[in-house]
Amino acid sequence: MEYLTIGQVAEQLGVSEITVRRRIKKGKINAELLQGEFGEQYFVKPEELDRHRVAATSIEVVELEKAITPTRLQEFLDDVLKSKIDPLEIKINQLEDTNIQLIQEIQEMKKLLSSSKKEESKSFWNRIFK
Repeated sequence: MEYLTIGQVAEQLGVSEITVRRRIKKGKINAELLQGEFGEQYFVKPEELDRHRVAATSIEVVELEKAITPTRLQEFLDDVLKSKIDPLEIKINQLEDTNIQLIQEIQEMKKLLSSSKKEESKSFWNRIFK
């Protein structure tokens, strides 16, 4: 009986040898472990290759259990978006609060800085004996 090597199978399927080996390991391609030129090697029967080609090109049609209505789809999408938006709104509010606090601190620092500049503008003797 004539067998194909993994390299020949890969070439005929248009995939790499690693992909063929992976498919053999997963059981998607049936192969036999036989004594080859370099010890035990996997070999594939030509009819197995034909079966694999048909399986790879066939499309399975599955009937849906429930049809989804546009309203239900809209509700689902709204729920998903709400779950993503709510944490972002919380974070934005926290950042706004932090921003307000920073602005207040900056204004206080400006006041302190301007009062210290007024103090410096007084003469040396006025600052000491005041």
